[in-house]
Amino acid sequence: MDTAIDYLSFRQNTGEISREEMDLLMDPILIKMSKTDYEPSAINVIISTPSSPVEARDSMLVGAGIAFYNRKIGYDINIRTALCDLLDDNDGYINNSVLRMGDLKLSYIPELNKFFIKEFTFADVLSLNPIDNWFKKASWGIKLGYYEYDRNKKDKNSGVIHGETSRGVSFENEFKNMELLLYLLARISLDYSTEISNNFRIGLGPVAGLTFDAGRIKFVSEISDSGYINDNGTLRKDLGISYITSQNTSLKLRYSKLPYKEESSLLFNLYLFP
Repeated sequence: MDTAIDYLSFRQNTGEISREEMDLLMDPILIKMSKTDYEPSAINVIISTPSSPVEARDSMLVGAGIAFYNRKIGYDINIRTALCDLLDDNDGYINNSVLRMGDLKLSYIPELNKFFIKEFTFADVLSLNPIDNWFKKASWGIKLGYYEYDRNKKDKNSGVIHGETSRGVSFENEFKNMELLLYLLARISLDYSTEISNNFRIGLGPVAGLTFDAGRIKFVSEISDSGYINDNGTLRKDLGISYITSQNTSLKLRYSKLPYKEESSLLFNLYLFP
């Protein structure tokens, strides 16, 4: 019974259940204890907390490396003011989460001698909350930004202003000292671009992803399908692998495929400023 009391106290202290829910779950235990001569030992719950952000890696990312766009060689530059994605070392940060703000990705194509704005993310938040037997919390996400629509030889980028929100569930397990997380989301998106019919499109579709966390090596795979009323649907496949070389450096390999483009990149990343 001590173990049950300690566990419920732990859940309440970590915010996963409320005080009222803990009291409700404790009632049967207290009733049973009152009917016996059982004397509980002192409750001393030790809550394991992650490293603080001050002790963890720095928060700003600067990355550069080689890339391929529809089999054309190029170079990528990534500058992110904050904070983490699923391929970063999450020690000191919230586990199974994305919090990107001010994330700028640039591409340079030697063949065209030109820089392209590949993507700018104003805010991207994803909270994957695994379901357990005691408390069920939905996984959710929001995103607002700009992304390149179709690279060409025009004087300016062909881009899309994009917003989305998603909600769903995720499941976590361990396999051979690796943490596995499966997430399933329903996503609603809104796009604006002069390249789109009527300039606007609203999309709805499923998202499925799988992550592996083996300490220094992290893996993320995601597939999503968006259907539109006034445009063709979009099937997207993403794959990412990172190797954390030190507290403030990492290598990231990414691959993505869309109906109109295929790209991959290998970037060395340096984390700056706590």
